[in-house]
Amino acid sequence: MTKFRVSMNEKKNHYDNIIIGAGAAGLFLAGELKNQKNLVLEKNAKPGKKIIVSGGGRCNFTNKNVTFNDFQSQSKSFYKSALKAYTQNDFIKLIEKNNVEYYEKKLGQLFCKGRSSEVLNLLLRRINLQNTSIRYNSDISENYLKVERNHFTLKGKDFFYTCKNLIIASGGPPMPKIGGSNLALRIAKKLKLNTENFEPALVPLFEKGTSDYSGISMPVEIKIKNKTISDDILFTHRGFSGPSILKLTLWADIGDKYFINWDPNSVISQQYLKTPNISHTEVLSKTLPKRFTEYFLNKHHIVDKKGPHKKALINKIIHNIKNDEFIYKNNEGFNKAEVAKGGLSTIELNHKTMETKSIPGLYFIGEAVDVTGLLGGFNFQWAWSSAYLASIKIKALD
Repeated sequence: MTKFRVSMNEKKNHYDNIIIGAGAAGLFLAGELKNQKNLVLEKNAKPGKKIIVSGGGRCNFTNKNVTFNDFQSQSKSFYKSALKAYTQNDFIKLIEKNNVEYYEKKLGQLFCKGRSSEVLNLLLRRINLQNTSIRYNSDISENYLKVERNHFTLKGKDFFYTCKNLIIASGGPPMPKIGGSNLALRIAKKLKLNTENFEPALVPLFEKGTSDYSGISMPVEIKIKNKTISDDILFTHRGFSGPSILKLTLWADIGDKYFINWDPNSVISQQYLKTPNISHTEVLSKTLPKRFTEYFLNKHHIVDKKGPHKKALINKIIHNIKNDEFIYKNNEGFNKAEVAKGGLSTIELNHKTMETKSIPGLYFIGEAVDVTGLLGGFNFQWAWSSAYLASIKIKALD
């Protein structure tokens, strides 16, 4: 280990905890560590930029119905301890205690009635500014970091910090225009920790043949691997979007097949029985959007004409309506992704503390860890829960 001494001038820059990232996880953790000397380093000029833009500016801060099945990770059990230690009900109580009005949208999604800034301001108010400093425009590099015998150092051109505990809450690379980066992965790799590569998730897909049908929105059921997703799909100029597609990208990998059921209420077969002599467009558009009917018939090279129709053709149409096959070829990337899959591998972390097993005092929380939640408030809940779990261990050391 490198020998290190702190000079008298440098002692004032020693902290109990340095938190890299003033996003959801980092700010929540800072609010928990009220009695310790903390430094939060944020690359942006303001905190919580992702909080501000989330949920269309209303911040989908959690979900009423959080379950373990709502999260994706290489480990199927790692995230359970954090989600049990600090639940959605705990955060809802915090919201209510601070008089933030909210409403339930659908599928348990909870949003602010006002603006996202209410959640951000709540997080900032919880921080004891007598003990905690937040320094903005602090773009930290993995090259600034050294692990010493019983502390960490961050040393750059115009700063020198040391700390007992270092917490990586720097998020992932989605939304690079507001500060998204892969810093967590770079730090992990420098320290020879195992990682899972960041990949865009909750992201629109590219798909051919949709540009003329942009704007179509309809409920569907999508099957991918062993998952079934029931929600709306949206046709775009470039492909597919909407909540069902964003959720799909959490479970799917490039090259995977997925199947769309365009008729989740199973009425098309009955329509053909009731009206055997009319055209396919007339039959399908009794239930489905007329513009979608055109897309579907073109995709499957079906000539639209009046009936009666051959049974084999009707069976083909019904099969493809219920099990339309697609291949996940590509997505719109980190610029459009809401979150990232991947991060520090969970095998490196103690599931009860979020502390790395091989480097005492080093913690990873939030999106920096290979745990990703579904669309609908689950990723914010992971931020609160993982930060809270880390705080228990850190406070115990005080």
